[in-house]
Amino acid sequence: MQRLWDSGVMAFYKDPMFFRDSKLSSEEIDNKLGLKIQHTEKLLVDDCRSINQEFDSRTWIGLDGQVLNTPYSELFEIAQALAPYNISSAIDLGAGYGRLGVVLSAFFPRVLFEGHELIEQRVNEGNQLFRNLKLENCCLYQSDIVNDFELKDFDLYFIYDFSDTQDLKIILKKLEEKFLERNFFIIARGRAIRSLIEYHFPVFWAQENAFHQENWSLYKSLL
Repeated sequence: MQRLWDSGVMAFYKDPMFFRDSKLSSEEIDNKLGLKIQHTEKLLVDDCRSINQEFDSRTWIGLDGQVLNTPYSELFEIAQALAPYNISSAIDLGAGYGRLGVVLSAFFPRVLFEGHELIEQRVNEGNQLFRNLKLENCCLYQSDIVNDFELKDFDLYFIYDFSDTQDLKIILKKLEEKFLERNFFIIARGRAIRSLIEYHFPVFWAQENAFHQENWSLYKSLL
């Protein structure tokens, strides 16, 4: 992961503006890494009619690329919160362009990262970034995580408001089944997913084992 430091990206982390203007900082980091989010999203707009007919509103096509993706400042906060633990594997459920894999690899160089994203073009761009950074431990897959998706065992699950309430519940129920069986972490980002957990999945926080920030929460299983 030395490439991340050599590129000057880590210098952003020491700059106070990194957290004050997360969108601008994220754009600059993408540019340094060669991640072409805005370009790819513009191309997707041209094909949005056919894509949305297949996948409905879960594509988020037309949304600003920096709004679509979790800003690097939050991802660094998440990685810092996890730093005391031995995270060897992580899965991003709705991975976009794979930013989480890049940041986790900076903190946990041997982490196995698996990201699942609905849109093929985003997957291709993210995997190209991993190849450029020589992150052989990271990979994105085109997947529909709601339908016929097997949720494998990982140390960390990242989930955000990728769809409507019913779709989010499908994933949370799968995680709930695992929560009492093995030791792992959940990062939940967004109002909808955190509200669902608060009101419908108390097992995630009943033992006061949650850590909350403005836009995301960290939950640790009981084992």
